[in-house]
Amino acid sequence: MGWNSWNYFGHKVDDKVIRQTATARRHRMKDAGYIYVNIDDTWEGTRDANGLLHTNSKFPDMKSLADYVHSRASRLESTPRRFQTCGGFEGSLAMRAGRSALCLLGIDYLKYDLCSFDTT
Repeated sequence: MGWNSWNYFGHKVDDKVIRQTATARRHRMKDAGYIYVNIDDTWEGTRDANGLLHTNSKFPDMKSLADYVHSRASRLESTPRRFQTCGGFEGSLAMRAGRSALCLLGIDYLKYDLCSFDTT
């Protein structure tokens, strides 16, 4: 099980919220079986010249954030989406390099949904 930022914070999630949640999860949510802390949407920034999707200013250092979450015995989950996120940010459909980069930053799990789903 995991806690999802979208359910309460929506567009207002940021690095501080995730750190506070990871700390609370360690103390209160662990006994209820929560493992994941999910940054659902609005973390996405722009792509570089190689097409790699970067975080935005609300998440200035994803590796540091992932290390913080892991130090609280949690796993960090993120949601890269498809073409565009539910919140209107850049998506990552077919971006294997982008997903690999997120894993190197400490993201343990990627969740995809059907926002901007296209069958073509």
